[in-house]
Amino acid sequence: DVAVTGVQTCALPICAAVVVVDTFDWRGEPVSVSIGLVAALYSAVLWAGRDRPAQLATTVVGSLVAVSAAIGWVTNAGGVGLVVLVLGVAWASLAWMDVLPSGWIALTLGLMASLVGPAITNPAFHHVAPGIGLAVALVLLAVGARTHEFIFTGFGVVGLLAYITYAVADWFGNSLKAPGVLVVSGVALLVATLVLVRRRQGMTGGHPPP
Repeated sequence: DVAVTGVQTCALPICAAVVVVDTFDWRGEPVSVSIGLVAALYSAVLWAGRDRPAQLATTVVGSLVAVSAAIGWVTNAGGVGLVVLVLGVAWASLAWMDVLPSGWIALTLGLMASLVGPAITNPAFHHVAPGIGLAVALVLLAVGARTHEFIFTGFGVVGLLAYITYAVADWFGNSLKAPGVLVVSGVALLVATLVLVRRRQGMTGGHPPP
């Protein structure tokens, strides 16, 4: 059954793409909307709130593809990136509140989308995109420190490293060069790690190491 549904989940979106291309002569975003929409709807029917991680994953990915492609159809990459960010936060929030069975799949994909979204906005919001990414990473770190959930802390640290490097390179250009970028990124990660450790020890009544 798993193999059959997997093949169907892959085959139906491909058939939808062939139909819209041959019938309407669509290209680009409309084809992506068709693929994502069919994948999301079919996967949602199979999943239907049950404990089926694979169908939940394809529902999340399909909806992200469909909505972001639809936004890209009528606007620019900035709108697409913001939509991906918002959808990622929404999926992660629903998973964190245990609204979704097998929520760890949606939580992981949602956190990934929330970090990727700001990078997609780069062509439209060139100098603002790194700041958005840094803000998202810091929020994830704060949530991880508050809840003691490693998944938030892990994604926050990865996002912080990526977007600090991106921000320093984008905002300061060649003035710092590669070693300067690495130093700034390393110092920021060290500070974030120390803050998290201190907070965790404060919550547990421990003492900081020498």
